[in-house]
Amino acid sequence: MHSSPQLPNRLARLNALSFGLVFGLLSGLGLWLASALALLSGSPGPRHALVLLRQYFPGYSPTPLGVWIGFFWAFALGFTLAVPTAWLYYRGVLRQITRVMRSASEAALTTYVAEIHVPFFALAFGLMSGLGLFLATIWLVIRHQPDAPLGPNLRLLSQYLPGYRVSLIGGLIGFAYLLLLGGIFFAAVGWIYNRLISSGSARAADSDGNPPH
Repeated sequence: MHSSPQLPNRLARLNALSFGLVFGLLSGLGLWLASALALLSGSPGPRHALVLLRQYFPGYSPTPLGVWIGFFWAFALGFTLAVPTAWLYYRGVLRQITRVMRSASEAALTTYVAEIHVPFFALAFGLMSGLGLFLATIWLVIRHQPDAPLGPNLRLLSQYLPGYRVSLIGGLIGFAYLLLLGGIFFAAVGWIYNRLISSGSARAADSDGNPPH
């Protein structure tokens, strides 16, 4: 079976944009729902917690207008973080599928479940984790007012990430930390997933009397 050399790239871009739209919509709807519930409840506790998001989403507040402003910002942030992450991930998946297509029969492909390409998977989601913290840090630095404390809530991460602080250098340090830690975590997730897939495929092949693919 043959495919265009550019097909994996086109499919990766298409899947990444689709994933970004879905992730962005879910992020926006999640904040919209949380804001709407806080607004309807009338309790000051949830509203006070959500007001802290003003540091990242200008114009946001748990008010009838603010919930839609929050939806827009959460959608934009979710889409921005998800697209490069999904592109890297799908590049790995499609590379695995392309490799299998060169040697597998059509019948085998109908039951094939793609394994995760662990390096791409770990890099993609590690990058998303690191980029999220970096953008949050830089945004606070840009919007900082001289007479206000600089990121008191985000600064608490220094207890877990030595050397991190709310500054440009601190943002780069935080990015490196989460790129590494997120990469290790998602590499472990990918490895476990692949073991489960391989085990399941082997059991299915044994029950059918066919060699595993």
